[in-house]
Amino acid sequence: MLDINMDDGLIDGVPAMTKFVNLLVSDPEVSKVPFMIDSSKFFIVEAGLKCCQGKCIVNSISMKEGEQAFRQHAATVKRHGAAVVVMAFDEEGQVNDTRGMDICKSPEHLLHRVIFTLFVQFPLVSICMQWGSLLQGE
Repeated sequence: MLDINMDDGLIDGVPAMTKFVNLLVSDPEVSKVPFMIDSSKFFIVEAGLKCCQGKCIVNSISMKEGEQAFRQHAATVKRHGAAVVVMAFDEEGQVNDTRGMDICKSPEHLLHRVIFTLFVQFPLVSICMQWGSLLQGE
């Protein structure tokens, strides 16, 4: 899997994502590899989705911006035929420790799945729950 991320203050994310993904999909060998479109700004993710061929993965969406934005982002991802990583957040923000599995089993995150399946009709097999992403050392 190739994780493509255009989060940097020194680049213009949308044109950079568009140009880079277009370059990748034009190469026959590289285009065989699954792409993970990754950005903290959803409009940059969407620019990458518009260029992808086949099924890719979006990393990530969450309820951090509220349910309405979550639904809109989920619908956009589904429209492009991509799978999605749903980040686990609790009242303190992103979970990066052993509480993660409990958070992913919580009613709020079950709500994520209900929203996906009922309102967006997102297939459950295309949803990956993630509860931590930062490596922590002793």
